[in-house]
This record gives sequence, structure tokens and C-alpha cells, in this order.
Amino acid sequence: MGGLFYQWFDRTKFKDIFRTHWESFKELFPRYRSARYDEVVQKMLGCGDPENGYATYVCGNCGGDLKKVSFSCKSSFCLSCVKVYTDRWAARIEATQEKLERLRFSQALDKAAGAWKDNNHPHLKTQGDINQYLREIRVATNQRLKRGKSEPLPS
Repeated sequence: MGGLFYQWFDRTKFKDIFRTHWESFKELFPRYRSARYDEVVQKMLGCGDPENGYATYVCGNCGGDLKKVSFSCKSSFCLSCVKVYTDRWAARIEATQEKLERLRFSQALDKAAGAWKDNNHPHLKTQGDINQYLREIRVATNQRLKRGKSEPLPS
């Protein structure tokens, strides 16, 4: 159970449980006696097994060392492969949130167009005053966007 991060599960034990108990589970729960469930379970059980295919990599420095990397099953049921699905799902959610934030900001700007009146802002008479005001707005917006993990606006 190695790797770059701590795993809260043991893939081997998980697979062993299915190898040992899948048939008896299907006897207790007949609705799982279907080819589609068997296919997913068999795919998961064969994940990372070199008998199901592998790629061979050669050392780029010496050209002598060979490393075989077994193919994954790419199943959303497999504990090894589900991380890819989860990461992709999270990326889609994050991208959607960013897009919505930008859309709301754009709609707010459109709605506010023409609402500015010079006599309502006597403190913004010079170009320097206006630049300072815009800098303050950008700083506040960037702070708000950083909290939402969005890209900050250029200063």
C-alpha cells in the first residue's frame, strides 16, 4: 500500500472481497444477476493485471531498463480508476462556477451601464481620482475572486 499519498483502502482486499463473495452476493440479491453488473465487476477485478494488457517503457537515458505498466480498467466502479472520474467531475464543477461568476459579473456591469452620474461622485474629478477608485475596485474584486478560486482580474 505505497504511493504518493495515504490510501484509506486496500485495493487488494477490496478485490479479494469481490472475488470471494460476488457469486453469493448475487444469490442473496437477485437484481444483481445481470451481465452488466458482472461486466463491471470483472473489469474492476482485472484492473492493473498485466494479463489484460500493458505498455512497455524504455529508459530514455540508457535504453536498457524496461518497465511494464499495466492498463487500468477505467471503470467508475474501480477504486483505482474512480479518482479520474472524480477529478474530471470536480474540474467541470469548478469551470462551471467560474463561468457563472464571470457571467453574473458581466450581467451586473450591463445592468449598471448608464447609472453613473458625475454629480453623484464629486470625489472623482481628476484622472488620478478615477484611477485610484478603479484600483480599489480591482483589489476588492480580486480578493472576492480568490475566495471563489477564480482567476483574478489584471491590475
